[in-house]
Amino acid sequence: MAQNNKGPEPREARKGGTRKDIAFCSRCGIVYFKKSWHHNLRHYQGLEKDAPLAFVLCPACKMASARQYQGELIIERIIPAKKEMLMYAIRNAGIQAYRRDPLNRVLWIEEETYSVKLYTSESHLAVGIAKKLRRAFKGSLRIIYRKGEQEATAHLIL
Repeated sequence: MAQNNKGPEPREARKGGTRKDIAFCSRCGIVYFKKSWHHNLRHYQGLEKDAPLAFVLCPACKMASARQYQGELIIERIIPAKKEMLMYAIRNAGIQAYRRDPLNRVLWIEEETYSVKLYTSESHLAVGIAKKLRRAFKGSLRIIYRKGEQEATAHLIL
């Protein structure tokens, strides 16, 4: 079984510190300003030429580099003929989540012949992907929450 490296609390993960300047994630390029992380500077008002800039790792990239996660999805009994379509659905759901919030990520995926494990930066993302896959592939789903709803493991059998 994989090492249980749960990530930081959601509030902590989203805070990004108390910076008054602008911070760029040196790995993925998202931007921190006005107390939250954004995809870019498009909505930043009053950008000055000499605004202080910092390069840091965003909370999601920190979680990925430390192999920490808040959501885990274990998918078993995958029919090899449907695996490509399943992986496409997983990646698509991850892209959609990232577009809504730059800190919502599928952090990494571990593939085997008949199973897939994926780890997410938010517990709700793993659960949401599991529910979408259950509807699409007609599987049985079991969800286990820990620490309220901060951490979750979803187990999907196809």
